[in-house]
Amino acid sequence: MSSKDDLDFDTLYSAIWRDGPLYWYYWDKNNSEYIRKSEKKVALKCLSDSQNITNITEEFLNKVVEIYGISQNPDTKEYIMVFHVKYFEMYCTKCDKIYTNEQCKWCKLCQINQFKENFTNWTSRNEEIDDFIQEINMEEWFIILE
Repeated sequence: MSSKDDLDFDTLYSAIWRDGPLYWYYWDKNNSEYIRKSEKKVALKCLSDSQNITNITEEFLNKVVEIYGISQNPDTKEYIMVFHVKYFEMYCTKCDKIYTNEQCKWCKLCQINQFKENFTNWTSRNEEIDDFIQEINMEEWFIILE
């Protein structure tokens, strides 16, 4: 199991489910039982401070591509949800919105927030360079191509 992201409320892990989930459409007629598909890659979403499961919204559950189940850690009483990994290929792991660009795993809202957090008070620690950058950013640039 490897940690993918540490979120404000959740932690996301990727894991290999050795036994694998049961599939209702794989029925073993000889043994009268469902068949498991082993070595299944899954995503685990741990809901921190989730003794009360009401923080899982209907909106979130409606977006889920495939959920295998939900369980509770008997020691911490925190919940963990087991998803098909393709859910996390489509939705941002930080804000649960659809990626702006799925291939790059890029979310516009989270990118904007990251720039605000990291570059609002950015400085090069060199006053002359900082002044120069500010001057250049305030100038109007008119580029004429002929």
